[in-house]
Amino acid sequence: MFLAIGSVSVKLRHYRKWKNVLDIYAQEHIHFMMLFRLMLLSTIIVGGQILSAPPGIHASQSYQQAVPQQQGRIKGVVTYYFNANYGDKPDVGSVVLLFADKVDISTNEFVVIGLGGDKVMEILSDTPKSTRRDVTFLDSTRVDASGSFSFDSVAPGLYTVFIQSSHSKGKESRDFLHRIVCLHVEVTLGRTVDASESFPATV
Repeated sequence: MFLAIGSVSVKLRHYRKWKNVLDIYAQEHIHFMMLFRLMLLSTIIVGGQILSAPPGIHASQSYQQAVPQQQGRIKGVVTYYFNANYGDKPDVGSVVLLFADKVDISTNEFVVIGLGGDKVMEILSDTPKSTRRDVTFLDSTRVDASGSFSFDSVAPGLYTVFIQSSHSKGKESRDFLHRIVCLHVEVTLGRTVDASESFPATV
């Protein structure tokens, strides 16, 4: 009887010992799994690249920074008056520039556009005195065969759409070689702004 009780006591001690070991392992295992899940949550895969959230920044914030916000768009159709029989025609080849903020050109000024890498337009005047100012544009394009143009992925803000006609001319210094117009537009998120222009007949 004593041996049986002693055997049960020994087994009970072994049981308690292994139970403690298993409890400790389970707790460590849970902590490990929680840590592993946190590591997964702090890592985001975007476009095949792994982006880890910096210390102090939540994973969702890191994801929002990695994905660009939706932008706006500017588009338009440019035409010129041809004659009474045909009416308006697409002003193919017209130069279209995009400027930040407001840009205006007076009738006694004329422009020289650098379509190279500098993206600078010179605004010159010889009356009443000789002046020059340089304005940097953000982007440039030309009117296509259908008379259309567009600027995509434009950040919200105020802009000037500069259009220089390929066919229409005027009497003023500004329009003597190519008639010019400056359209002031405001771009908002997810919206398309129309910047169409119809130039009159050459005079």
